[in-house]
Amino acid sequence: MPEYRAFYQAKIKTARFYIQRILPRASGHATCVVNGAYSMMALEVEEFFLGQK
Repeated sequence: MPEYRAFYQAKIKTARFYIQRILPRASGHATCVVNGAYSMMALEVEEFFLGQK
């Protein structure tokens, strides 16, 4: 098993990075999904094109 040691150590480092840097974003994304629909849908279709030629 020593020949796989570096491989598994790299996997552990990758998991730590994911847990510390990527996973915490999930709660913020979930909040946007759950609470963000009203403000996004408040504009009428025509209002998206105001000021365009």
